[in-house]
Amino acid sequence: MMIRERYNKNKVYFLIFILPSVLVGYTGCSSNNSDNANPTVNKFDLPVNESVKDVELIANQPTYIKHHYQAIPDSFQELKIDLAKTLGSISVQTSSQTGSKVQSITGRADDDISAQVMMYLGSEDQGETVCESDIKYGPITFEADSTFKLLSVNPPFIDLTQKSLSIVNIGSFHLCVEVISPVDATLNANSISIETQDCQEPDDIDGFWTGTYTCTNSCDPSSDDEVRNISLTVAQSGTSAIYFDDEAKFSGTVCGNIFKFEGGSTDIGYTESGVFTLNADGTATKTSSWIDSEQCRGDCKDSLHQ
Repeated sequence: MMIRERYNKNKVYFLIFILPSVLVGYTGCSSNNSDNANPTVNKFDLPVNESVKDVELIANQPTYIKHHYQAIPDSFQELKIDLAKTLGSISVQTSSQTGSKVQSITGRADDDISAQVMMYLGSEDQGETVCESDIKYGPITFEADSTFKLLSVNPPFIDLTQKSLSIVNIGSFHLCVEVISPVDATLNANSISIETQDCQEPDDIDGFWTGTYTCTNSCDPSSDDEVRNISLTVAQSGTSAIYFDDEAKFSGTVCGNIFKFEGGSTDIGYTESGVFTLNADGTATKTSSWIDSEQCRGDCKDSLHQ
């Protein structure tokens, strides 16, 4: 199998409200067909209005929140939530009993405390099972002092993966957030900081592709120069596309002549991500990086034609 040959030779609660606000409330810039290497980048603070007002957090109880949303008509090449910059717009108030709860949880009333969240994304047909989706982000940790002043967040950014963007750019999707707060508290937020790259009109890469590839292999360097045959089928719908390579499946977003993808096979413990570029002469070049369950890894380059 071609895929096997490449490596077998040897809390925080507000995110469930905020992210949908980004996708529904953003008006964006219209897409264009200029140089795809320089897409339009938008940075802005997005108001969340009443979405995050007096939200109750309950101590030490995991909460699963599911919502169904429609994305905006525009498609994104990239979408990033700047959580570090967003901290300044968030406030948390505790009840009169919270001080003793902090002391009982952390040992000292002046200790820093933290909350964590996991976020799950699912397609239109995953409404009932979105909280079990394999597309997930986290754990995301928010640190606060004993007065509940937010100090830091890790990671400072959330970058939606290509697999996530392929779902968001189709239109309808589901979100689930699992939240655990160490104390009872009330949360408010005014806005969040967003960075997006608009997706240009996608070129047509749909169909059967064949060609050759080479891959490096950290566990078997002797195979690095070996040229092998490859064939794959791309199924494209607007800015979203998937392709199959033997038992592996990949998905991502097509913007202009660029298809950014990620995927692999859970059965054989293999993941790969990269870029498929449609050239001016109708051929394509695919570059990617892979890693397997044994931590062998490498880079691949494919030369393809239809």
